[in-house]
Amino acid sequence: MGCHKAIAFSQERRGLHTAYNQKLKVDEAAGSGPQRMDVCAQEIWLDKAEVCLSMGLCQPARQLLAETHRVAVELGDKKAVARSLLSLAVLACEEQNYAQAPILLDKARALGGVEEFWYQLTLTTVRAVVGQRDPDAHIKVDQIIKHSCGALKRVLEQRVNRVPEISFFITSLEMRGAIECVRALGGDPGETLSSSETTQRLMSACETLRESASGFTKLGFREHAAEAHVEYATGQR
Repeated sequence: MGCHKAIAFSQERRGLHTAYNQKLKVDEAAGSGPQRMDVCAQEIWLDKAEVCLSMGLCQPARQLLAETHRVAVELGDKKAVARSLLSLAVLACEEQNYAQAPILLDKARALGGVEEFWYQLTLTTVRAVVGQRDPDAHIKVDQIIKHSCGALKRVLEQRVNRVPEISFFITSLEMRGAIECVRALGGDPGETLSSSETTQRLMSACETLRESASGFTKLGFREHAAEAHVEYATGQR
């Protein structure tokens, strides 16, 4: 089944590449040149690559991302370059290449993007940090989450028309940080915690999960709220 999907995506990629080249010729004939051409093809490639990643089809994703990155660099399309680098970092995590992911993330971070870009970049950074199994990973994760949430909260003050979306990003990141804290410090159910500081941090993480569940409910994200409730119950054991 996976093989058939990979072939289908490969065929679609070739079709998109052909359409891209045709569009480029039309634009050049019209005098607009490649720098002003419609970048719709790149967006499609990136969307398809993300679908491949979500399905575990790493090879088709790599091919799409490599092509998109090459074209985006040639056109000077920083947005597409940043997004392709971010997706390549996700791919690295999927392949458990956690040492390569931060390098790609740093390059993507230097180019920047909109709020959703920073949200996804933060989640991928956390995944890479946790994947490296550093004993202090939960401390690094906490710092990363706090920094990103602080930045998003400042944006929230200026973008009142995007309160639901940005509030979701903040709540989701806070929940992820709390989950990693519980996993790192919680130990086995019923196990006695090593210090009062550890107990305090776990209690704080559980409170964050409870607040996340409430926040998701208010925003209308019931599945996310249910997940937060489950993680809260796990932390309480």
